[in-house]
Amino acid sequence: MGSGLKNKAQVSMEYMVVLGISLAVVVSVLLVVNNMINSSTTKVSISSAYTAMEGIREAADFIYVTGHPSKIQKSVFVPTGVAEAEIDDRVVRFRVEVASPIDSSYTDIYAVTKGEMTGVICLGPCHEGNYKLIFESIDPQLGLEDVNITRAS
Repeated sequence: MGSGLKNKAQVSMEYMVVLGISLAVVVSVLLVVNNMINSSTTKVSISSAYTAMEGIREAADFIYVTGHPSKIQKSVFVPTGVAEAEIDDRVVRFRVEVASPIDSSYTDIYAVTKGEMTGVICLGPCHEGNYKLIFESIDPQLGLEDVNITRAS
């Protein structure tokens, strides 16, 4: 009777080892998949932010080249993860949050325009969505910036 109990104990132990190895494999695969999903989400946010920033730069350059009294309205999609969207002189800059296992980090995407700009896209963290922006040439007699960018209501 002692050897039958010993065989059952050995089978139970082998079953637990196989189950432990299987769980370790499943957990490692889930961690890799989760990392890939986070990485692709970050890449999509950065790519979408780049597209929005390029749209703003192109519209500002168009207004600068055509001169006063040019005015256009353009819709720009701002993705999730944009912490700041700043317009300063000739630079359009988007600060995008990058997923990190430890804490938040950021990457800046920027473009330089032909003319000086003034305006605000969003204050503080931007919310995901379409932003209707109005690009307007400023009268050169005022001697300030070349292009004013405002949000349409």
